[in-house]
Amino acid sequence: MGYNVQAAVDTEHHLIVTHEVTNVGHDRSQLSPMAKQTKATLEVDELDVVADRGYFSSEEILACDQAGITVTLSETASISMPRSSIAATASVLPISAAT
Repeated sequence: MGYNVQAAVDTEHHLIVTHEVTNVGHDRSQLSPMAKQTKATLEVDELDVVADRGYFSSEEILACDQAGITVTLSETASISMPRSSIAATASVLPISAAT
């Protein structure tokens, strides 16, 4: 079994705002839960999130938009490694709060 570590990092201070460990082998379903959790932790009305292409999911982007979260996704593909070759993967969501 592998683990997938999600972290939201503040772009100004470079501090981890929130994190989550799952056993889901991809990031596609992690965007809105992590972004919403980050927005709640920071207690802000609006949030800008930058994520790599591995987070792309129309449903997740729509959920973020409906929650007042602006998503920017990278156009470059993530490096793909065979699941058996890694015990854990880490994904970082840089965030910035609109005040």
